[in-house]
Amino acid sequence: MNFLSQSVLHFCAAVLLGASSWKCAEAVETIEPIRVLQDADPVLIAGRPADISRVAKVFAPAPNGQYYTALLYARAAIFGGRKEEAQAILAKAFPSNDGLHDLPRALQLAYGETLRRAHRFDEAVAIGDRIGQTESGMGRAQAAELVSDVFVSSQRWDDALEWIKLAQQALIASDYVNAEKEYRNCLYEKRIKIEGFIELLAHGLGFHLYRTANEQRHQGYHDKALATYDRLLDLHVKNRGKPLIIITGMDDPRINDSPIPDLYAAAAQVYRCESLLSLERFADATAALGAVVAQIEHPYRGEAFRLLGDVALEDRGDIATAESCYTQAITVLAQANAHARVMDRFQVPDVSRERTKPPRTMREHDGWGNLVWFQPEPGQVINADTCDWYADYQTLLAQTKRSMCLFLAGHTEAAIKDLDANLLLDPDDKVLTDRGIPSNYLRLRDGFRSGRLYATTGELGQFTGRALVKVAQAEIFFETEQWDDAIAAYSRIATDERLSLSVGARAYLDYARACALVFAGRREETTPFTVGFVGAKPEFRNTSTYWRALFLLGNLDQQQEPAILTRGANDCPDASLRLDFVLRLGQLAFCKQQDEDAIKYFSDLRSTAKPDDYRAIAATKPLCTKVHRM
Repeated sequence: MNFLSQSVLHFCAAVLLGASSWKCAEAVETIEPIRVLQDADPVLIAGRPADISRVAKVFAPAPNGQYYTALLYARAAIFGGRKEEAQAILAKAFPSNDGLHDLPRALQLAYGETLRRAHRFDEAVAIGDRIGQTESGMGRAQAAELVSDVFVSSQRWDDALEWIKLAQQALIASDYVNAEKEYRNCLYEKRIKIEGFIELLAHGLGFHLYRTANEQRHQGYHDKALATYDRLLDLHVKNRGKPLIIITGMDDPRINDSPIPDLYAAAAQVYRCESLLSLERFADATAALGAVVAQIEHPYRGEAFRLLGDVALEDRGDIATAESCYTQAITVLAQANAHARVMDRFQVPDVSRERTKPPRTMREHDGWGNLVWFQPEPGQVINADTCDWYADYQTLLAQTKRSMCLFLAGHTEAAIKDLDANLLLDPDDKVLTDRGIPSNYLRLRDGFRSGRLYATTGELGQFTGRALVKVAQAEIFFETEQWDDAIAAYSRIATDERLSLSVGARAYLDYARACALVFAGRREETTPFTVGFVGAKPEFRNTSTYWRALFLLGNLDQQQEPAILTRGANDCPDASLRLDFVLRLGQLAFCKQQDEDAIKYFSDLRSTAKPDDYRAIAATKPLCTKVHRM
């Protein structure tokens, strides 16, 4: 007997023993016959009459116990393949559906579920539909779930999806309590399975595994993503050349005999390495990427070279090897631009071209009119064949990282030359640059020339060796407004036990993460990264980052901002940063129509700053901005 069967019998025995020592009514209240029936499947599958009889005894003292007993034995007959016996049991216990509405809802639903198992689909749907029309909240959700399950059994997948969505909506519309959260998760899992099977029927197992793995990777579940990518790749090898198979369900054993298109396997070979990189399995990532770049005709070969450069930086801080990998990536991607169409065997299957269509451009305007990088959907296929900006985008990534390597190596002009080349690949950034508006290009160019990035020269000086390379990578993400990547990169540095970080380095990492979270629209997540700058004796009080962080704290606390800014304007030892505090005070006064104060602050600024400094500040900081970069 398996563990689950033993558990069911132990539960039933406990109830029977309890009934002998309590009043009958008290015992009945603890039985929950519907739960016993739901948990009895392992016993019914085993099919031992004595065990089934023990479960049936639990129902004897319960209200409507005869109905639960009938359902138990009907299900036992169904599991045993004795359909006529099951029909006879149900006909005797429920001679007519007319009186069902007088029975408890749970019992009606259990009867409907038993009819589903007996393949009496129309009757089961009728029961669910009737309950759904008369109930609300949980009752309607359970009724819709029953109908969805019926449609799953009859392979009407679109109808099943419609009804499971209705179940979710019914539960959301109700004032559900904590006890129903588990049920909400159950409905979600069912919906995911139904959507997955619909997807599998329409686009095949290859696409289903590809999309699932990408989704797991995007959500940060890298171990799960690796397992899914590896399953895809294993089946690709195993089933090469096999004919297409029409499967009947997610549990159809033939599902693992489905052929996998070459395209999804090629993408999986590279994308799995991003998960390996995130898990710091650098040796595995290097070996896997090496196998890809050895394939001259691989559609993701340029991307693989770029990732090899990332591995060299993340693992060893090796800027020379990384620079070489990025150069090879740029060369391969230039060839991809010249010959955009990949080999026929790497084409997206015709049936999935619309489903896998990538974004139209690499950058787009959000609802506020700001330029943002595209966010790939897990099911999109992005390569030189599917979109004309793929090679330019990958080249931008590789060339920006190569410019960083050159900057760290002291080759400032060569680094800026790479940035100049980038400007030709990013028309949106070129428009901003030509108009003198802060752009990725201008931030990086000016930073390189002044020996800094978003971190000041003094803050960069807090990092050495491999830590310096890693923080420079994070800074590249920051300066190119890839906020999520920047936050993740800063966090990896802060938690890397192999790095010995000074107090100043830790202060900057906290400050940079808080800033990136603000720019990403996640202000509510900044608190853990600002605590070191607040209080009577803040941990980071004596670091070079403290006053920059104070400016940010003012932005995060609108009520305290004037006091914080006034303190900065009076006490900040950095003359340039002190101007920022004065300018911001003037902006606040102006926005609050406190004209006299505004004139005072702007006059102080004009008299204190050098003319060139003042013009630079005025040009780069909008008048009434809520967040700006120093």
